[in-house]
Amino acid sequence: MKRVIHTTAAGLLACCMLTPWAWGWEMFPVSPAGNTQSRPSVSGDIVVWQEFLGDYWDIYGVDLADDPEGLIAVVAFDDADQTRPSIWGSQVAWEDNFEGFLDIWVSDISDTDNIVRYPLPLFDTDQAFPRIHGNTVVWQDLFVDPDTGQSDWDIYAADITDPNAVIYPVAVYEGDQKRPDVYRSRIVWQDDFADVEDILAADLWRRNDPEVSLVSAVDTPQTFPATDGRYVIWQEDFDEEVVGLYGADVSDPANPVEFFIAEAYGQEVNPRLSGHLVIWQDNRSGFWDIYGHNLITGLTFQITGDEFNQTRPDIDGRLVVFEDDMDEVGTIYAIELDGPEVADCPTPVPGDVTGNCRVGLEDLAILAANWLVDGLSE
Repeated sequence: MKRVIHTTAAGLLACCMLTPWAWGWEMFPVSPAGNTQSRPSVSGDIVVWQEFLGDYWDIYGVDLADDPEGLIAVVAFDDADQTRPSIWGSQVAWEDNFEGFLDIWVSDISDTDNIVRYPLPLFDTDQAFPRIHGNTVVWQDLFVDPDTGQSDWDIYAADITDPNAVIYPVAVYEGDQKRPDVYRSRIVWQDDFADVEDILAADLWRRNDPEVSLVSAVDTPQTFPATDGRYVIWQEDFDEEVVGLYGADVSDPANPVEFFIAEAYGQEVNPRLSGHLVIWQDNRSGFWDIYGHNLITGLTFQITGDEFNQTRPDIDGRLVVFEDDMDEVGTIYAIELDGPEVADCPTPVPGDVTGNCRVGLEDLAILAANWLVDGLSE
């Protein structure tokens, strides 16, 4: 299947004219401790991550608004590994291997003096890669056929409105459904039902009968999807040396409109998005740097760039967090983006046909091509 990509002149220009690194953005450590820190997740001003102390990974967090140098508390700890945290508001979901398998747990950190921690139902197979938004937690769940011993990954979700979570299946098909993400009632994942990973989505406004839709299906693997409800983005693995980023506007799930984000010689991986801003890690320079893309203006810009590696980014609003190896151990750093590169368009401009928040020649060409054309019916 061949791809049909919708883009604008501004987007085509921006893909090839990258802004130089450092627009005055200050990169600062979130909570340096001398221990290895990894896999940050951010919601508002709160950042959580996994940190290795002694023999195990624990989960820590900090509120950058209230106490930029003090820990919220230990979000999760035990004589086992707590890994891959995902935060929304005051709720944190993570993996825990205390029982010998990976299980999904949740912490409510709204009262940092009395953090509530509880597991979702425990199974004797792995549950991995949790994501959370609102009262919904999603993850990939390993199913093992008791008769054949064959296994595959499925997608499940939980409503955590209260600790007596309601568990329900999202995608339990043949093949592997993996790497889910969630925004309100929309869940996306990568699915190899057709023998190559494609991007699928489900709207869970009816839990007992979710509306599943195809976001994108081509002949190259599409993996690591992320969504903010309107947009879905993912990485596309052309070969071992080139991994690009694509996206789709899924405002109409039955007719997703795909678009190009980034492709250079190298790898653009681990994409995340918040509203109109997409970020990812990029090794076109020989080191891993963090790049960004503005879905409104079509501008691609470099966020970090030095002889160290910045990886596993996350974003909420304009706050970007990531791992950095300049301290020889992984440390979580953050940058607050501002300036024209990240400009929003809260008030649409009259005559802006292309939706890039400015009126230009491309808008005029579209208007001229459709002069006196109408959609009236008798």
